[in-house]
Amino acid sequence: MRHVLGLLRALLWIIGVAGAGAVIYGLFTTAGSTLVLREVESRLGLIHVEGFDGRLWGPLSLEHFRYEDDTVRVEVDDATLDWSPLQLLRNRVRVKALDAAQVIVTVKPSGDETAPETEPNDGAITQLPIALDLAHINVSTVRIEVDGVDPLVFDTVALNGRWTGDQVQLRSLSANTPWVGALEVTGNASLRSDAVDFESLQVSGFAEATAQGRLGYNTPSDLKAEWTQLHWPPRGASQLRSDRGSARWQGVFDDWQYSIDAALSVDDITTQVSTQGRGSLSAIHADSLKIDSDRGQIQARAALQWSPALQLDGEGELQHFDPQAWVAELPGDLNTQFTLQTRLVDDQPIIEARLSGRASTLRDYPFSVSGGLRFAEGA
Repeated sequence: MRHVLGLLRALLWIIGVAGAGAVIYGLFTTAGSTLVLREVESRLGLIHVEGFDGRLWGPLSLEHFRYEDDTVRVEVDDATLDWSPLQLLRNRVRVKALDAAQVIVTVKPSGDETAPETEPNDGAITQLPIALDLAHINVSTVRIEVDGVDPLVFDTVALNGRWTGDQVQLRSLSANTPWVGALEVTGNASLRSDAVDFESLQVSGFAEATAQGRLGYNTPSDLKAEWTQLHWPPRGASQLRSDRGSARWQGVFDDWQYSIDAALSVDDITTQVSTQGRGSLSAIHADSLKIDSDRGQIQARAALQWSPALQLDGEGELQHFDPQAWVAELPGDLNTQFTLQTRLVDDQPIIEARLSGRASTLRDYPFSVSGGLRFAEGA
């Protein structure tokens, strides 16, 4: 019996040494790591790796990596990765550095046109089964392709962040975007089943701004933003600038309210703009719009509708407008009420305007203008 126990101990020791050797071979050698990857490829059938070098324990490099299932294909070219495998013992994935030349995400068209409807909040991700700690992620180009639309291309993407439980900490996210040029975002957020709560969000680039509040998924949102610098367009000479302002957006996507208060400069004319109103997925209404500058004031109401057809309606009053700002020989003080209607008929614009003059002066002479204007293509 004693000899049997001895043999069992020896056998377990041999198995332990062999197992440890296999783990060391698979994780700490290039040949072993390649063998492990090929086994994973054949068993899962979802990934494919080309040009592997290094160790699975890290660091490692890949000439090409592809993940593909029925809904998406992700391709990564010329990537190097350094990570901390021991962090897995703490239920955490820590990536110390990831550099890639290109990442292409292709969203495949759905083959099921009659997929069953789900509840509005189904699928909201509030936390992952394992924590993510991404220290230095750098990708030269990220390309997102969706069937039927132009690809979205982001250049010089850099990410440093953490996702633990329902808390997301964005230490830094920067990219050259197709909409507003270079942009950098930092902030913290809490993920809920029905919303994202932004504790703080800072934006740098075309604007220096901060934001906070709640963005709901089919539940009411309440977002506030303030900025100390904003220019548009983001590239080239600025046509619009603002050195301070604030905005608020509340409601759901098909029934929302807004307010904006900002100092704007357009063509060297400084104005103070205040507006509040409401909107939906088909229209936006400015229930109150006030523009105040040293060249005059405008108070108006307006509505812009884009569905089912494009239409713009407005009415208001122009007060103490001085045309000398544009025509040096015409100093004056113009006052009038106005209405405006713009709509598309057979893809052609039709513009109708009416003025109702008030006491005014032009070159120190009494002046008043009233009447109507109608513009249509070919008329």
